[in-house]
Amino acid sequence: ICKWTHKEPSALIVAPLMKSRILMNNHLSSITHINLANGFRGGERQTFLLMQQLSSRGYEQNLIAKKNSLLAIKANEIDNVRIVESRFNAVDCFEHLRKDTVLHFHESRGFFSAWLLGLANGAKYVITRRVQRPPRSIFINKTLFKNANSIIVLSRAIGESIEAALGVKLNYKIIRSAKTGFIPNQEEVDKIKSKFK
Repeated sequence: ICKWTHKEPSALIVAPLMKSRILMNNHLSSITHINLANGFRGGERQTFLLMQQLSSRGYEQNLIAKKNSLLAIKANEIDNVRIVESRFNAVDCFEHLRKDTVLHFHESRGFFSAWLLGLANGAKYVITRRVQRPPRSIFINKTLFKNANSIIVLSRAIGESIEAALGVKLNYKIIRSAKTGFIPNQEEVDKIKSKFK
């Protein structure tokens, strides 16, 4: 299940992490992506694209994903990624990580485990929020969002929805989704357009 090749990472993490300016510790830190979704939709595709790009730059990475999820299966294609499959919303995964790893939460299913294990205290972490649906206004969400080293959102509306829901002012950064290079099927495009005429 695990694929691991060590290369020394550069000084800054790319894509969302580069823009958030979280520095690596003397090239020795690793990055741990946490995405516990079952399917492979927009958020998982963005996680996959980020891991690909980081791998191409030599970063050491972990992925905490649901056991047998499509993201975990697809991530086997990427070098420099160790896949840690979870059965229990990541509670069973964090103990195997390096202490200096930068955590990147790609969705909120791993929040409770991180809070429960005290990882929010002292650990460097990034939260990416891709949906406008506001997070629940509970202590764990407030604590993790307030103490994050960086919060990445896809739009101002998403950032504002988090602030309104949690009643806190956050210093979030807007970073749009990466492009995948898909080629549109013109016949399908025309069919969809015709339904809205």
